[in-house]
Amino acid sequence: MFSQCYRLAIFCMLFLLISCTDATEYQIEFRGAWSLVNRKLSDGKILAAPEVSGLLEWFPVSETRAHVSLSYANVKNNIQIHESLYELSENTFSRQDQLRRAEGATEFLTAKSQGQISTSGEQVILVHADGSRFVFEGASLTITHANGFVDTWKLARDQKGTLAK
Repeated sequence: MFSQCYRLAIFCMLFLLISCTDATEYQIEFRGAWSLVNRKLSDGKILAAPEVSGLLEWFPVSETRAHVSLSYANVKNNIQIHESLYELSENTFSRQDQLRRAEGATEFLTAKSQGQISTSGEQVILVHADGSRFVFEGASLTITHANGFVDTWKLARDQKGTLAK
């Protein structure tokens, strides 16, 4: 009787370990923590640390879903935070905005938008409904905003905490 209970307990623990693993095998092109290298303004001026800093974290929660947190700060202590949930399919995605904090005000959002996913050589491109483009290529990310700003990011670490190649 004891050995049957012991085997059942071992089986349950193994099942829990397997079923509770994270989704690190998914979204390899996107996942991890990205740090802002510089921001090119629409007038051509380039800002870098300490004038501007940023962190983007792409955390897969399943094969097709990811929690994305994007934050910026500038020398004037102006901080912007944007939280979203992405749902990916083969050629499209949807983004459910959840929270935005800017200029001391926090908004809880319910807006949902659609976008297109495409590839070009080594690049994976996400084009958002507002016209912004995320171009992932290896350990670099370029975000072109609808207002003309262009952000250059580098992969600081992948989701498992290891440094990028």
